Amino acid sequence: MPVTDTPEQANPQALAELLAATPSAQLPTTGPDGSTLVGTDTRLAAASDGGAPPPAHLGRPPMGMQVGDPEVLPLLSSPAVERAARELIYWNLMKNCRGPHDEPPPPDMITLVFTIRSDGSIDPASVGATAADKRYESTAECVVREFSASPFRGPPATMRSSARIIVTWPSVD
Repeated sequence: MPVTDTPEQANPQALAELLAATPSAQLPTTGPDGSTLVGTDTRLAAASDGGAPPPAHLGRPPMGMQVGDPEVLPLLSSPAVERAARELIYWNLMKNCRGPHDEPPPPDMITLVFTIRSDGSIDPASVGATAADKRYESTAECVVREFSASPFRGPPATMRSSARIIVTWPSVD
């Protein structure tokens, strides 16, 4: 890839074109002197409906409340996590979690759900599996046992945030 120099100054012609294309209409202001009224006293009386008084803790959480980091669920591609999970546990599941007549389950028969924690580990309480057909319920239970005991860790894209993952197994792709 060729290296291009970064200009140190704006191109006057491009700047003139950009400014010419900018709308010149100014938005109306809310204040009488042309300023804004955002954040000023509304001079409205406080609600007299017996509502709750303002919190007395003034920046501290009320007694008994624990403050923690918010849980952010990233827009992580489930296929990316499914691929990582499959690489690590697919054959173990295929070997140990068979169908009613010791045959492999049909494609996408089991839906496995779990949450990857912000450190990449799996939240054990979040692991669950369901079978699309009642005949494979014991297979779904096996998938939960095997997956929960596996050393699976979320891919690097899941680090520093948690993610709820849905995987169908066995996958046909």
